[in-house]
Amino acid sequence: MLPFLEIPIHLHHDALATCLIGHTDRPSTLVQLVAVYLAQFKKDDVEGA
Repeated sequence: MLPFLEIPIHLHHDALATCLIGHTDRPSTLVQLVAVYLAQFKKDDVEGA
């Protein structure tokens, strides 16, 4: 995991834990978490090439 993305990932995981299934903020929280993971994998891809 890239160090500068660890904090956003943990914060989004914590936010997701507070948004149970059916909560109105859960879909947007999931999208934000996925966006951080995608940024991590894209950065890994660029650095690994």
